[in-house]
Amino acid sequence: MMVDITNQKQAVSETAKTNEVEIKLKLSEDLLKLDSISKIPEASLMYIRKACGLNTAIWSTAEMKLQEE
Repeated sequence: MMVDITNQKQAVSETAKTNEVEIKLKLSEDLLKLDSISKIPEASLMYIRKACGLNTAIWSTAEMKLQEE
């Protein structure tokens, strides 16, 4: 009996990508909340965003979610 490993690998890969986006979105939200409490210097904020791979789309989504709250 052969198992279709390709489909299993693809499913795991898609789950990992989804988890990565969710983590980055949560990190963006947390950084925005922190920045609203205690202003983070713009250069530092940009460095953190770049280092963590928080692209503009994720950052914008986090900003919109916080505005809705």
